[in-house]
Amino acid sequence: MIKLSRIKVAVLMLILLLSLTGCGKTADGKTHLTFQIWDVYQRPGMQAMCDAYTAQHPDVEIEVQATSWSEYWTKLEASAESNTMPDIFWMHTNQLLYYADFGMLADVTDLYDDVESDYYEKHFSEISRRNASGSDGHLYGVPKDKDNGLLVYNKEMFDAAGISYPTEEWTWEDLAKLPKCADPIEDSESLDQDGRATMSNGLCYSTSARGKNREAALDVIKFFGTEEAQRIQGENGAAIPAYIGCEETWRAAFDSYDEKLDLDVIFDQFDYAVQAVYNSASPKWKSQVIDELTRIYSGNQDLMAGLENMERIVNTETAKKLEK
Repeated sequence: MIKLSRIKVAVLMLILLLSLTGCGKTADGKTHLTFQIWDVYQRPGMQAMCDAYTAQHPDVEIEVQATSWSEYWTKLEASAESNTMPDIFWMHTNQLLYYADFGMLADVTDLYDDVESDYYEKHFSEISRRNASGSDGHLYGVPKDKDNGLLVYNKEMFDAAGISYPTEEWTWEDLAKLPKCADPIEDSESLDQDGRATMSNGLCYSTSARGKNREAALDVIKFFGTEEAQRIQGENGAAIPAYIGCEETWRAAFDSYDEKLDLDVIFDQFDYAVQAVYNSASPKWKSQVIDELTRIYSGNQDLMAGLENMERIVNTETAKKLEK
């Protein structure tokens, strides 16, 4: 029998430990992944999806980490620069190009080729795919959910002002003539639209292009894009699943509430949803544009002057980004 000294045994154990660490595993033989999100209310749904995955892959553990919106993007940008991004993370429509076009996100265009060559086209709408695409047309995330921008109104304020509630026959012109609101179309025939449009955002599940656990993370987000996982997401009320045919699971999640919500208005709008405007510099100009819009809506800024200011802001920030 070959006898090894304590020193040799220690060295061998160290080599074994380092080899496991190098492939993403720790001393317990498991691959530990981090999953970063910004919405604590969706955490139970995300955890349920992770539990479903780890039940099938007991050698993997996934830690769901929730933080605030602003802190999320500050940390993500810093981690991208230092190549220490979370293993799995949410990517927002308005931020995707900022990360994808500069090589920070893994290309997942071919992720499902071993399942179906047209998997994305078959199971996700065009707008969901576009929301997860870079400028090169490649996919840099698996579509997670979809939503629409909605207008709400305060009935008490309408009653106090003696104004009838909005109806389905209202146009943008009717809306603009409410008290203290500027008329957005009085100066431009080009803005004379029928109003049948809503901006649709959508998140996706992404991973770093150079993460140490890249392959393991890709397998997880591949599962997140399946019907099984997206149904879990919807049933937990986390968000409307992007996977076609799973949308009703999200609606059903609200059936247990005493106060019924008219969710048809949300689903009906998907028929005329358009993609939100963004580019690789969106994180830099979006807040400035919103500030300008607020001034227009509050009557403190002329519409056409405001539009010119927004165009200048977008062009300026985009030019800065392209110079880097």
